Amino acid sequence: MEPPAQTRRRLTGILCGLAAALIWGGFPVMTRLGVAHSSLDMFDVTFLRFAVSGLLLLPPLVRSGFGKIGFLPVALMVFGIGAPYMLIVSYGLTQAPVGVFAVTTPGSMIAFSGLLSALWLRNRISRGERISLLTITAGICLAGYYEFTGMAGRGNALGVFLIGGFL
Repeated sequence: MEPPAQTRRRLTGILCGLAAALIWGGFPVMTRLGVAHSSLDMFDVTFLRFAVSGLLLLPPLVRSGFGKIGFLPVALMVFGIGAPYMLIVSYGLTQAPVGVFAVTTPGSMIAFSGLLSALWLRNRISRGERISLLTITAGICLAGYYEFTGMAGRGNALGVFLIGGFL
């Protein structure tokens, strides 16, 4: 039997994981709802997403001097998953259904991360990782094929979502 402290930590981890899954699963649906079915545009949605969290979290971040992370990694995170990312995927969600986002952006995030770590950090990509990257790429193409072909004349949402995955 686990000690109570370990059980609490495990339960906390599970609840945090479920909360993260709900947030990341709900974000594209709610963003699409906001930009396609309301008077909000991609700038409004981006502002709403970051204004409150930015006002709450910026003072402790600045006060801590960016902690052990440093300014450059924080700046890269802000650019990569901050307002530029949100503006790009919000625009894509004005052009395409959530399903196109769902098959493109999360998978391309993983693929781009693997490729960039190999190119920028000189990490060696193992045979299994190469197979995984090829599988992800094939999955993006196959899972989204029907939706991508049905989007003729509605913009280049696939490219927009790939840019979002790169960020």
